[in-house]
Amino acid sequence: MELHVPMISTACCLKQTSYRGYNIWHLEEAHLVLVFAPSESNWYYLSLTPAEYSIFLQLLQYPAEETVPFEVLLPDMREEASLKIFLAPLQRHVCRLKKKLPPFWRIACEHGFGYRLRVIKWQETSTRSPLESGSGPYGSSSEARKEA
Repeated sequence: MELHVPMISTACCLKQTSYRGYNIWHLEEAHLVLVFAPSESNWYYLSLTPAEYSIFLQLLQYPAEETVPFEVLLPDMREEASLKIFLAPLQRHVCRLKKKLPPFWRIACEHGFGYRLRVIKWQETSTRSPLESGSGPYGSSSEARKEA
């Protein structure tokens, strides 16, 4: 009896880009992202879902500190459908993506418009309180305020 083993494509294409001094390699077929921080000599490995991967790449394509409109992050959104229908799943994906980002990377929401990827330098975060930097015991400042 012959056993059939499915072949995985060996034609995977590793793509490279850079963002704010970080070197980024991403593998679309596996939704993997490797981020190298030269200043820290450190690697960050991001294993993303297809939706998180798509959102992350969209954020990288825009210039630093520029807001990416919700419509760009929601390619399946139909014009006749309400944006509210699509925002809840987008918010869940972005929330999960935030947890996977390298330290000092943040995704900020511009209410009613879109999301923005920010890279915060160590000096900027070292002068903030844990609640301001989002690194408190609750994970983010909004959750900490809800509990207080």
